[in-house]
Amino acid sequence: MKRIIWKKNKVISIEIRTGLFVLAQMDISPYLIFYNVFQRDNNWYEINLERVSVLFYAPVTRQFLHNSNITIHDKVKSLLDYSPPVYWIKKDIVGHRNITFWAGTKNEITISLLGQGGGQLLKKDKQEVEIIIDYIPLTDERVINSFELTNVRTYPELCERLYLCYKLGKNIDPLKNITFNQDITIDYMIYLRILNGTIDKEEWISLPID
Repeated sequence: MKRIIWKKNKVISIEIRTGLFVLAQMDISPYLIFYNVFQRDNNWYEINLERVSVLFYAPVTRQFLHNSNITIHDKVKSLLDYSPPVYWIKKDIVGHRNITFWAGTKNEITISLLGQGGGQLLKKDKQEVEIIIDYIPLTDERVINSFELTNVRTYPELCERLYLCYKLGKNIDPLKNITFNQDITIDYMIYLRILNGTIDKEEWISLPID
């Protein structure tokens, strides 16, 4: 993949499955604004970002940029008045746990995840970080569903998250669902296989778009 130079407000598209693209915009490195708009032909000339909703805002690794198929769209006018979120969820990373889904069925799969589940609600204002909730109750769906994880996202984990957002028609985060013991569906199977390393890039990237 070609080297991508980071520049605030640069608009790019990312191929999240072969033939399916999402639009994003660079903010202060390493944060990307992901827009709730997907296309099959990667043609964005008529897009107006002021009329498109933001899907989510998240930091990404250099590994994500290096491995993703990214196109720069200089002719798409960037959104200049976006205000990044202040509240974030920091997932627990002490120890680890093995989690089995659909035990006893043909779909049984086990993953290993850092932490024992749950996390903190933080307020990040410039260089200041304040703990708002020291431990978010697993039943507090209002908080859990309202804020992004602080995790820096990787390839292809983030691509599969974006694909699930496209497929299910809303902003979802499988990692957050798993962290807070929320119910998941069989749609998450590929995501789980990415986490436990049982699917390689060649198999994953050639999967059909539902």
